[in-house]
Amino acid sequence: MVNQAQYEAIARRKLGGACGDPTEGADISKIENRRIAHALNILPQNVGRLLDIGCASGALLCWVRKTRDYEEIAGVEICPTYVEFVRSLGITCSHHDFEAESLGCYDWITCLDTIEHILDPVSFLVNIRKSLAPAGKLLFTTFNISYGRFLESLLLDKEFPFPRAGGDTEIYDVGHLHYWAHKNMSALLADCGFSKWTIHNISDPYQFRNAAIESVCRAADDFEVVHQNEEIVMTVEVGNERDGINGAVPDDSDAV
Repeated sequence: MVNQAQYEAIARRKLGGACGDPTEGADISKIENRRIAHALNILPQNVGRLLDIGCASGALLCWVRKTRDYEEIAGVEICPTYVEFVRSLGITCSHHDFEAESLGCYDWITCLDTIEHILDPVSFLVNIRKSLAPAGKLLFTTFNISYGRFLESLLLDKEFPFPRAGGDTEIYDVGHLHYWAHKNMSALLADCGFSKWTIHNISDPYQFRNAAIESVCRAADDFEVVHQNEEIVMTVEVGNERDGINGAVPDDSDAV
């Protein structure tokens, strides 16, 4: 992980004078944070225990509390400023080293745009797998480096697309350490002992600037998922190796 003080600086700036539940008076159909919107579109109505890893200001947890009937919701954060803020909202939140410390046992774990910040994603995912109940599921998001706009940024503009992702200046590239395409992420999940996952198609249609690049991308069988999704959105199951399932299954959720 990057320097703790840098994350603290980002948290203080983003929170500003924020106080109270961010969902109060907000319209769920107009959520600006697309990651949270995707998560709410996928998460079931009733669950036992849910843990949000890297919960930041607790926005997802607040929406879950408002729109779902869960027995327990909790967050973990590496940034003490966020931990204190989330606790002020009446939500359980712990200061954790995601990669090393035990997380507990949960029916669902969410991890939105967090894994790219983790120094050792293998240890991180293995720890999550150990923290899921036998029928538990992990929902995570991360940037898709194969997205059409990102490819053209590399090939046409000759620049990496994420040097200042999100506009944060405290940490170069907001502390991102890794980037994945769907195929690489699927291989990582298998390496970490997961045996079944769903890739959600949350299509972000991109109009290519270059016909040759577009032609190459469209030749792929899974063009819509691989090159028209800005983020990788996956639901991962602990699974049962005896089922003989090892890989992605069709997305029946129609997530948008």
